[in-house]
Amino acid sequence: PDLRLLEAELNATFAFGFLEEENVEWATANYLKAQKAALVALADVDDELAAGLPKMKPKAISEALAGLDEDDMVIVSPDAGRMKVAERYTNLLDADLAYVHKRRSTEEKNAVEAKEIIGEVAGRCCVLIDDMIDTGGTICAAAELLHQYDAKRIIIATTHGVFSGPAIDRIKNAPVETVLVTDTLPLPSEKRADNITVLSVAPIIAQAISAVFEDTSVSEIFQGNHLA
Repeated sequence: PDLRLLEAELNATFAFGFLEEENVEWATANYLKAQKAALVALADVDDELAAGLPKMKPKAISEALAGLDEDDMVIVSPDAGRMKVAERYTNLLDADLAYVHKRRSTEEKNAVEAKEIIGEVAGRCCVLIDDMIDTGGTICAAAELLHQYDAKRIIIATTHGVFSGPAIDRIKNAPVETVLVTDTLPLPSEKRADNITVLSVAPIIAQAISAVFEDTSVSEIFQGNHLA
């Protein structure tokens, strides 16, 4: 969704709906609550941007993964730095955990290489998890490594699809069944591919904002799974 449009719509709603109550302070406070709810619903923002906000799991992605009907799933972190996020998914989906161990390249200065997988992945459905894909180098290298380790299915799941530079070509050529990505960022035709599946976050944002204004629990939307 276009959050600028959402903001404009919310502004209009307050201007025509609440100001007649002559309670501008109340309207402003609730508008800010709605903005916070929208950010919370988007879930997987950068840690610095998320400071002070509950870290909720990306519901659209977790529901899509739950719908894969896989009894033998492994959540794979593309590096040690994303282990915490991967662990959240393992708890939610009752899956095992693995991660890509990186080492400094002996051939290229200031470069790292995906060297080995820590965890059992052979013959299993492996889901690579990350909050964002930019150029796709790290995540696609991890997919190639999983392929070498004889993973049965390789799926990538990410919240934000930046897809800059060579990202789309890398995704097209990677040994990946599908890339699950939400529409938190615009994805024009040049940032699409046959193996990219776009998931809408609009219903989640709508539910979160509705919960805020109805004074019900936002956490219930996420079934309480909001802690890092």
